[in-house]
Amino acid sequence: MNIILDSSLLSFSFGTDLISSLQNFNCMYQLETQDVPLCIKWIRHLPDTDPVEESQILLVWQWEEFIESVSKHSLCEDIRLIQQKLPGKIITLVIFSIDGYFNFLKNKRKKMTNKGEKKELQSNIKIVTRGEMELALTELQIIINCNHRLVNTSQELSLLIYQFTKSISEIPFKKQKQKLNENLEWFAAGDSRDCVRIDKDGNGLLRLWQQQLCQFNLATFDTAQAIASFYSSPQSLIKAYDECLSQKDAELLLQNIPVRRCQGPLSSARRIGPELSKKIYKFFNNTDGNCPLSNN
Repeated sequence: MNIILDSSLLSFSFGTDLISSLQNFNCMYQLETQDVPLCIKWIRHLPDTDPVEESQILLVWQWEEFIESVSKHSLCEDIRLIQQKLPGKIITLVIFSIDGYFNFLKNKRKKMTNKGEKKELQSNIKIVTRGEMELALTELQIIINCNHRLVNTSQELSLLIYQFTKSISEIPFKKQKQKLNENLEWFAAGDSRDCVRIDKDGNGLLRLWQQQLCQFNLATFDTAQAIASFYSSPQSLIKAYDECLSQKDAELLLQNIPVRRCQGPLSSARRIGPELSKKIYKFFNNTDGNCPLSNN
């Protein structure tokens, strides 16, 4: 993956530090004069194929240009014109040192002692509030679908470029992985919900067994605890099935296990019942993976 930096970026205060930071990140880059100034793009190089230009574009504006555009209420139109020059590209507007602008205004206001100085300030620099800036950026995203990032140092800018580079380079792998996962069942796709941590000493195995039992329809956590109190692992349950004298005995092995609903004097109990007992038996003993656990 090769980063293409517009040559004019080097003329800014952050230019030298930006190059140094990219080198520290071991990024491959080159400087080129581009059709749209201040742009950063990416070229993918693959063996035995022509280089491919990626769709992502970073457009880096210093705060002076951004504030000028916002003060004229022309930000959306200015970016729209750039989009027309870069058809098919996804542009992210990067605004450099916007905090520097607001700090500048704050310090200037502190130094003002009379109305003449205030007029001078207003004549030399456009006044844009944070609220006006945020509204303009929101309109930019909603109206013309252009995202933005605010950075205040050359280190933040180089880190942003590195993050984009890493993400863009991994797109083919991520898409291939997503396509593969879409064809897998939920349990094979690495679903991380309700996971149980198992340490090297085996602590957590009982909780995992209870969690597995909870996957059966009609099986609550109280039900899982009741079964696990009699058969502390899948292996012990399978061994009990093997010791049954008939298939019917095995199917109904769990039906009479009591399930306590709560603790104390108000506690009540019920039994596992034949339906859930048969489902669990069928799950652990049927060799046909397409066989339904229930006839309903």
